Amino acid sequence: MLMQSTKAFIFKERRQASLIWLWGVLGTLILWFIWSFYAIFVTADYQENTSSLRKSAPSFFTDVSKLSYPSDATLEHISTLKLGPNFSENLLLSVPDIDSFINYAIGRYSFYRLKMNYPELEGGEDYKVIYPDFCANFESYWEKRAAAWMEFGYKEGDDVIEGVLIHGLYKGRTEVENKDPFKNFCGTRDVLFTQIKRETEIGIIMVILPKEKLVWLNSTGWF
Repeated sequence: MLMQSTKAFIFKERRQASLIWLWGVLGTLILWFIWSFYAIFVTADYQENTSSLRKSAPSFFTDVSKLSYPSDATLEHISTLKLGPNFSENLLLSVPDIDSFINYAIGRYSFYRLKMNYPELEGGEDYKVIYPDFCANFESYWEKRAAAWMEFGYKEGDDVIEGVLIHGLYKGRTEVENKDPFKNFCGTRDVLFTQIKRETEIGIIMVILPKEKLVWLNSTGWF
């Protein structure tokens, strides 16, 4: 009897130890899952004009636009913005001989003459791109835009609304640090616009500001 009781006690202790170990493993996995979810879907990371980014500017421009990097270009701004699992890469060039660049670019893409008051482009189309806060005017813009789209019958879950709301979720964390390059970019401008690529998981646009002699390139990836 004593031996049986001892064996039962040892078995019970082992079972309790196993349960404690199992709950410890499950707890660790749950914490890891929560951290991973937060890191992937909630965090925002923004970098601009770092040494590595500036070095990558010519190749980024060529790879994304399929155009040659302008020989007379001055790199005004380059940045990467990560919003959860999605990302946006942006480049702003000053091109003195803008007319020659325009003639070159329209040989490959169709451009449309639009008005732009960043981040709003005339026509209000969904270009599947994420906009950094270049002009420090995102305080309530995205909420108003979502409400306007909903008045046309769109609802939460639709691509256009999700694209709008994701900006609102991260507002205040997408503002550029150096706003000097955007003094002649912000406000109402006459622009030439082209959508280089628009697919489910990627959006690429190029905007040329002829009077200001600026070229803005945005490449956005969606998870």
